Amino acid sequence: MKRTVATTLFLLLAHSASAKECPRSDAIAAERLTDSMTSWRAMYTAFQQYGHCYDGPIAEGVTDKVVHLLATNWETLGQAQQFIAEDPSFQTFVIRNIDITAATPELDRVVYLATHRCPKSASDLCKQIAGAAGER
Repeated sequence: MKRTVATTLFLLLAHSASAKECPRSDAIAAERLTDSMTSWRAMYTAFQQYGHCYDGPIAEGVTDKVVHLLATNWETLGQAQQFIAEDPSFQTFVIRNIDITAATPELDRVVYLATHRCPKSASDLCKQIAGAAGER
């Protein structure tokens, strides 16, 4: 019993120590920066600066931007792959921000593109994108 309590306490403390807080000023800046996420470079830059803030209400704006970028600029997926190669946590960020809060027609288009127009070099990424976009 003592070991279970100690292990649980350790895990809780380790998680809270590793989770970066999002001060109000960062949250405001992150929300403002969301509007400029019109390319993978801009999205990656925002992720680098304020990735720790993109939760809750701010994340809905990011979801719109990720899904819109995929649906309307699929040919730029290679750019996303470059940033993912540089920082694999960016892939987690992108996939996490593909969900049902985005516009349904764009989600449908993303599923189509990921399953029918995926570059061979991005097959694993496309499977994750299709899976996330198809979960409704």
